Amino acid sequence: KRLSGRSKTDGIILILIGILVLIILIPTGDGKKAGNVDQLTQEETDGKNTAEMRQTQTDTEYTKALEELSCDVTAQAKLLAEKFWPGPLTMILKKSDCVPKSITGGLGTVAIRMPSHPVAAQLIRTSGVYIAAPSANISGKPSPTRGEHVIHDMKGRIDMIIVDDTVDIGVESTIVDLSEDVPTILRPGYITKEMLSEVLGEVRIDPAIMGSVKPGVVPKAPGMKYKHYAPDADLAIVEGDIDKVVDKINALTKEKEAL
Repeated sequence: KRLSGRSKTDGIILILIGILVLIILIPTGDGKKAGNVDQLTQEETDGKNTAEMRQTQTDTEYTKALEELSCDVTAQAKLLAEKFWPGPLTMILKKSDCVPKSITGGLGTVAIRMPSHPVAAQLIRTSGVYIAAPSANISGKPSPTRGEHVIHDMKGRIDMIIVDDTVDIGVESTIVDLSEDVPTILRPGYITKEMLSEVLGEVRIDPAIMGSVKPGVVPKAPGMKYKHYAPDADLAIVEGDIDKVVDKINALTKEKEAL
């Protein structure tokens, strides 16, 4: 079913709290919507065609939840939470025993984020639980920013969408690994390396972002092992005199519009 409109949100969320077994997609406030209002189940991973190594994001409402979800909450994590949460920053920390490996891809770490979107925040607050929420895109496809994008990619794979297209940013959250000695960016996003460095000092960028993960290494974040966030579109490179380039681009645009 497609239910939209802020006035309907409260009732929808109250209904969902009584279900908690459906695959439900919600807006999160950055460049994506998130899926599943309970623990990540095998049914949900099958619905997304995700690899078993995929690490999900656990959306939390309060910074204190870090202490429950991680057995090693660093001072760096607390500083970043204070500076950038709620918002498009995902932190990878060593997981606590309460986090099942079924939602961490079998890894000993967990990715934690506090979303800024009011609908996501209300859902978390009303449910009173943590939410395993991988992004609502089929692996290899761009993250959606509107409900219609989710419907296009996920129709027949999910049970419900809470539609609220007021996305603030339009790109993925930055993923930073805090489980090692030096904070390392595993996925670039709205929160830049410079912004992180202002808070933490030294910050590295994982070489796999510009290259590939070495054989036998289990990736800690989505998109590090294979082509990810790739638009399904043709690419044409036009070179030469600027006026001729503009004319050619306009001609190509008209050809596409005529199809």
